[in-house]
This record gives sequence, structure tokens and C-alpha cells, in this order.
Amino acid sequence: MKIISLNIEFAKNTTPAETAYAFRPLQADAVLFNEVPGGDWTARVGAELGMEHAYCGKISSANHVDKYKSILSRTPLFETRETLVEGTGWNPISVVRAKTTIGATTIALYALHIPGRPEREGSACDFLAGTIMRDEPCENVIAGGDYNNLQADEPLAAMRDAGFCSMWSELDIDTSQLFTYNAMDPEQRSEVIDHFFVRSDTGLRIVDGGVVELATPLADHKPIWIELV
Repeated sequence: MKIISLNIEFAKNTTPAETAYAFRPLQADAVLFNEVPGGDWTARVGAELGMEHAYCGKISSANHVDKYKSILSRTPLFETRETLVEGTGWNPISVVRAKTTIGATTIALYALHIPGRPEREGSACDFLAGTIMRDEPCENVIAGGDYNNLQADEPLAAMRDAGFCSMWSELDIDTSQLFTYNAMDPEQRSEVIDHFFVRSDTGLRIVDGGVVELATPLADHKPIWIELV
């Protein structure tokens, strides 16, 4: 199975058709969007890709315009919900969640956009890992999105302590040589602040993944992708 995650920056530089055109070669099973327009924008991307199932949250990050989280899938989504996240930084913070079954494997997908912090204590990531993920009953969980923290930052250690593995670590990818933010201005490149974290009790394994390098960026973030078996 293959999954994409992208902070689409409220789609100010792209359309559903353009986004679908960029994603089509990846042949993903699911897409996790954040900072996505509300309404049917996600479903319109899906219509172009032949992905019929979409769920979009109702809570916009920091109450900004069109900064929702959404999930797009080839397979039906069920048990969808949106949950508020506590933590220092901008508010409100939320994650959207849906379950889907790909082949014989059921997965809980989380699309998220949370503020980064230098310390773990009080961070949104610590709350996410210690509360929401602790209570997630699904055996397989994939949480992708804009964490606003670097791989080595303390808040992300909360996900590892909760039994999650990082795509970057599992694939031994040196993120210091990459960047996912400031795609529109490579001269002012930031670092990798977009991540996939995976928890599996059934042997789901990360086998490939990375940053999607596009000739024309869709947003200020680059997409990231993960492949699992």
C-alpha cells in the first residue's frame, strides 16, 4: 500500500485537477491532506484520480481560512472522526481519523497539522501520542502530516515512546540532506517537518518512501510518500 501526505497551503497555488495530475504517477491508495480547503475540494481531487472516498474535517487550524485536514482513499472509509488536540502554540488544533481496509489489512489513518515546540512537555505531539494514540484500538495506525518539528526534536520522541516508528528512521534516510518546507523558495529551504509515523501489531512494514520532488511545486510544502507491505 502507498500513501501520500501533503500540506497543500489552502490550495492557493493549485487546483484539484493539477494536484491529481501531480499525484497520478504515484498510484497511491490514500492521501492525507492538511491545510486543505473545506467542502468538496478533496473529493474533486479524488474524482480526477478515481479515488471515490473522502472525509474532510470541520475544524480549521488556528481558525484560519481553509486549513482543514482530510483523507482521500481508493477503499471505503469508516469510523471517521475529528478530535481536538491540546497543546501550546496556536489553537484550535485537530486531527482527522478514518479507518480503511486495503487487501486484508485494516488501518486507522490520521491526517494532522500540529504546532511544533522545542520542548516535549505541553506540546501538541505529546498530547497526540499520550492521549489520542494511546486510546486508538486499531492494530495498525499511520499518522502523516505537518508536525512542525524536525526528526530529532523532543516532541517527536513522544510518538516513538507510544510504539510508533518513523518512516525516515526505518528507511535510514538522512533528513538533514532534504527539506519539505519552502518548496516555493528553495534558496530559503527549511528542513524536514513532515513525517509519517506507523504503529503495527500485525507485521505491517515500511519498505519505501521519501519526498516527492515535483518540477512545479503544489504548495510551500513538498509531498511525502510511504509504501508498506
